[in-house]
Amino acid sequence: MNEMNGIGLRIYPSGARYVGQWKNGVRDGVGTMVWSNRNLYRGEWKCGAMNGYGEYVWNGFFNKTFTWPQEASYIGHWRHGMRHGKGEIKLNSVGGAKYSGYWKDNKKHGYGIIIGSNGEKFEFDPLFLNDILYAPNVVADNLENEIETKNEKECVRTVKEIKPLFIEKPDQLTETLATPILKPEQFLDLFYYIARLLDPKSLEPSLVLSTSSGKCYSCENESCSCLTHSVSIDATTSEENDISQTNASKEMIDSNWRYEERWTYSCLMFHMFRLRQIYNDYAKLFAKSAPKCNLAMSKLCLWQLWRDCGIHEKGFSLVEIDSYIAKNEITGIKDPHHPFEKIEIWQFLHALLETSWHLYTKHNDIEIEEMNGKLAGGLHRFLKNDVYPHAGNHIGSLCYENQDLLPIYCVFELYQQIGYPPSARDLLRATCNLKDSSFVFFNGMIIFSIASSL
Repeated sequence: MNEMNGIGLRIYPSGARYVGQWKNGVRDGVGTMVWSNRNLYRGEWKCGAMNGYGEYVWNGFFNKTFTWPQEASYIGHWRHGMRHGKGEIKLNSVGGAKYSGYWKDNKKHGYGIIIGSNGEKFEFDPLFLNDILYAPNVVADNLENEIETKNEKECVRTVKEIKPLFIEKPDQLTETLATPILKPEQFLDLFYYIARLLDPKSLEPSLVLSTSSGKCYSCENESCSCLTHSVSIDATTSEENDISQTNASKEMIDSNWRYEERWTYSCLMFHMFRLRQIYNDYAKLFAKSAPKCNLAMSKLCLWQLWRDCGIHEKGFSLVEIDSYIAKNEITGIKDPHHPFEKIEIWQFLHALLETSWHLYTKHNDIEIEEMNGKLAGGLHRFLKNDVYPHAGNHIGSLCYENQDLLPIYCVFELYQQIGYPPSARDLLRATCNLKDSSFVFFNGMIIFSIASSL
């Protein structure tokens, strides 16, 4: 009927392009739009506007290399061309700072989480009201339950209910909450490491009340039922002694905690320039000519660094290293064995701290003389002895051959379909189409013994 309908490509006079679905002469369905300023959107459209789920990237470019650029982007839901509903916006910055939460008519509104450039989380409900950072004691607007058919009167009523809160309590506007978004990446959350060093029991919930030696002094039995009950003998004096001992031990832990934290941050700042260089070099390891922008390291690059430094030859495998790092929830690792997962620089620092713990810090017989603090001393020795002398001396041919993203990623998809993570036997059986077969690994070679049925 003389109107664009179906799938097609349109080139606008400004140079902008759209390819995707059309309906009655306007963009409708799924499509990709690239503007002349290099901004692009790919996702759902309705009546010519972004509507539904989609991804918007500012200043995008076509990446032909095996790298992960830091992009300023928004991934989430849209309504009438504006961000509306649940979505996540990422900043093109070192550390990959981002906001994940709810939006209303292109403004941050409702529950949200800010993840700073050092990985620190800042979460409240609501976190923003009409794009203004709000105090945590305000009742949430519950944007998640808002439906598409909400009428105009309800929207006006909601705004009128929120507005008096700003007028009656102007102090909430001046008392800006401290957000971690501008914190340098070397100021990590060290709770997991210091607690493991000074107070390991704090990482595990204690369900049984016991004495310091672990046995009952009434019956001299370590597994008696007395341990499950509190001691009531001479309650007044025992309680006072317990309180004084608890306060003294708490003050000592607090003092040691501040000491370890201060020296660990000092150690990170001391090595930060060199660590940034290593991170950037390995982030572009699999690209002959990397794009000139902020790049993020992939898990595959981190594995190459461990291999170059010979970490896998010091008592635990690369699989164990990944598991140890992912055990700390602060690291934000989604899949410990996924080769293409992004590793931000603050996650890279977490990986160094965790590895140095297992190699140096947890061994009490090792004395650190060059750096005060046990965590800082272990990290300093790990960097000096293992990382700096070997970083850049690549072992193997992975970083020189097969640098195309498509073949490697396709092999990994096949790897996942077999039953992630499969063993070498499962992988060979699936790729070689061997059903009833057995094979033996001998000196780097594979010896097949195929059944007669094949």
